[in-house]
Amino acid sequence: MLHAAGAALGAAWRRPAVLRGLRLSLSPQDLAAPKGTELLGLTAQLSWRSSSSSTAIDDIAIFESVFDGRPRAIDATAIYDRPRAATSNAIADLPSQKKRVTGRFGIEFFGGRRPFDSTYQMPDPAKEAFQPRPYSMDFVKYPGVASGLGAEYFMRQGQRHPLTYYHMRTPTGNTVAVGATDPRAREARTIDNYVKERTRGFAVQLLLEGRGVKAFFEPKFPHLMVRLGVGSKVQNLSEYCLRDPDVQVSINKAGSLVVVHGPNKARVGTLAYRLLRRMQPILQPYTGKGAHFAFHAVKRKAVRKK
Repeated sequence: MLHAAGAALGAAWRRPAVLRGLRLSLSPQDLAAPKGTELLGLTAQLSWRSSSSSTAIDDIAIFESVFDGRPRAIDATAIYDRPRAATSNAIADLPSQKKRVTGRFGIEFFGGRRPFDSTYQMPDPAKEAFQPRPYSMDFVKYPGVASGLGAEYFMRQGQRHPLTYYHMRTPTGNTVAVGATDPRAREARTIDNYVKERTRGFAVQLLLEGRGVKAFFEPKFPHLMVRLGVGSKVQNLSEYCLRDPDVQVSINKAGSLVVVHGPNKARVGTLAYRLLRRMQPILQPYTGKGAHFAFHAVKRKAVRKK
């Protein structure tokens, strides 16, 4: 009988922990029926929301209308009166922790699953108090050629720290003053590169190290010759000295320093790197013989011993 009442509730709904007020309307013949007998015409009026709800059902009424005689109601609260399952268990009591599951990656790989500390609920760290006072305005002096950047740079839109620009011309000099509240804005690399391109230019130094490594002009510029060791063949690099007419290549008296000088970084760097590739032998990491940029030595490797 109890089996038939449970089947009437339907397997599609999740049963809560406790069903309060469950009443069954059955006839005396039904009560005398043997265990396992199915009830015909048994219907259920259910008043819960959905299977996703965890709220206990307050009232469930089951009616029987097929059997003859006067129906009788019984209390079936104890049928589903069982303890509620725990919603949060300790990690040490989880089945996956006790059966020693392998193949995990991350923090669970070292020592298994365990609780960890997190700061997502902690407040943000203390910030500096807002100072409503005006920021200090400082200036940096540049040569007069910096004025060539014009208003397209100094007065451009969308600056986080707007620039202040003054061009002062006097009988004794020509100066540009650039001011801003942020030192990185008033000492920008754009201004520095623009001034250097029109005054002193840019230069790159190539250092030649090793016994018998030497660079020289034969007999003079632009016939550049390089020897990368005692007994090695002399290389003719004259074509690199003629590629860019505005870039000059010079050598010191000892032949251990090659200087590439030109108007901007792009043209100087391109020619210097092509010369460096021709002055670096394959075994340079092991022997140390060859060229490298100043302050950028080649990483050495240990020589294999037989």
